[in-house]
Amino acid sequence: MPQVNIVRDELFKAVGKTFTDEQFEDLCFEYGLETEMGNGAEMNMTRLDALGNNIDMSKTVVYKVEVPANRYDLLCLEGLALAFRYYLGLEKDAR
Repeated sequence: MPQVNIVRDELFKAVGKTFTDEQFEDLCFEYGLETEMGNGAEMNMTRLDALGNNIDMSKTVVYKVEVPANRYDLLCLEGLALAFRYYLGLEKDAR
């Protein structure tokens, strides 16, 4: 399965709700996703600043989320956040 690394705080801000690590793991399980947690270094996540210098990710909490191959909409922060907002009833239907 494809995997996506997401910074915890950025995801929670996009969802509009915070969770404990256990609550988030349960949410993913209920939604049909598997997740692992670690810091950016453990998850091999790198970022660059505006000058092209590496940002230290060793103190940043990162979730590695395994996404089913047919759910390419969940392979980014925005897609995961939107899916969780709908699932949790935080997003209103536009119809």
